[in-house]
Amino acid sequence: MKKVLLISIDSAIFLSSCVCHNLGLKAGLNVATLNGDDTDNFDARTSMFFGGFAELCLTNDFAIQPELLYSMQGAKYTQVDGFDGTLKLDYLNLPNNGKN
Repeated sequence: MKKVLLISIDSAIFLSSCVCHNLGLKAGLNVATLNGDDTDNFDARTSMFFGGFAELCLTNDFAIQPELLYSMQGAKYTQVDGFDGTLKLDYLNLPNNGKN
């Protein structure tokens, strides 16, 4: 029982000494386009992305930064038969970055 208590106290001290939690917002500009054989012309679609992130320190020298981003992408296109259109693709991205 003493060993379990000692290990629990040591773990709590270790984890509390290297804990950092940073939360933030992220936003920016997307310029996306597509390539393909079936269309004559793809033009870039300018849109935006936004979301949030959390920085979680695992040790004093290493942290992970998971993010949740909503991104609007796609392209404007013209096909051979003269049909014009806009392809709108909306993504929910979940990147996870390591930092030291």
